[in-house]
Amino acid sequence: MIFAVRDDDVFFTNWQDLDRLYANLWSKVPISFSVIPFAVPNWRGEDKTKIRKEKSQNPMFKALHENAELVKYLKIKIQRKEIEIMLHGFSHEYRVIRGRRIGEYVWKSRDQLVKEILEAKQYLEEIFQCPIRIFVPPSNMIGKKGVIAIEAAGLNLSGIIGRRTDRPMSLSYIRAYIRRWIYRCLRGRPYPFPLVIGNHVELVAYSLVPSASLSWLLETMKVCHKLGAPFVLATHHWELIEHPDLYNAFCQLIKEAMTIGYSFGTVSQCMGLT
Repeated sequence: MIFAVRDDDVFFTNWQDLDRLYANLWSKVPISFSVIPFAVPNWRGEDKTKIRKEKSQNPMFKALHENAELVKYLKIKIQRKEIEIMLHGFSHEYRVIRGRRIGEYVWKSRDQLVKEILEAKQYLEEIFQCPIRIFVPPSNMIGKKGVIAIEAAGLNLSGIIGRRTDRPMSLSYIRAYIRRWIYRCLRGRPYPFPLVIGNHVELVAYSLVPSASLSWLLETMKVCHKLGAPFVLATHHWELIEHPDLYNAFCQLIKEAMTIGYSFGTVSQCMGLT
């Protein structure tokens, strides 16, 4: 039983913030960072007036290597086997369509997604000199076009099939969909084990955000441990820094995972990829 920490949105990041945030975990708990390779300036979307409309022109992208100190820091952590690097979209760009803020792995075309994911994976692998195995969809939004893209790049998905039939149709997808929904109907929780769908693996991640229920996360973690299932806790370093109560909840979850006997590893290990 493996417990993993997934930290999303690494790009406009001060490496010292990461070092301080996880100071008590280094060498004990690996961190799986999902990294944006070519972020748009408003990737977090705080100012919704700046989020691009459906017919807007191309934004200004920034490349990860421009944050040279962060890249240097992450490479040292990779060498020490204290972190894992995952791909978090291409630019994390939103569009507002019919009044809703939509992540890039929903609004972009299939051809654009395939082209960009191959470029993004190669870019991160060249920078960090390590294999990229997992894709984390921006805003956890992905559909058929996005799944076709991740399979083209040989990636796996930290996420889970949705309520609609939103994956390319196959026998493995039908089996996974039925298994997932039977489990949810019987237990009222997400299916906790890795699912092989087509040519990739998917595994649910449990979000620790300001609106999350700590009691629900603690109970779900205990249920997963009892079943022999992995547990991936997905959070954002910037939210842990901005919200002290959220950081306290994070520490409590880590402490409880240690108490009940989880081993700590990467998201790849939770998915059985390494």
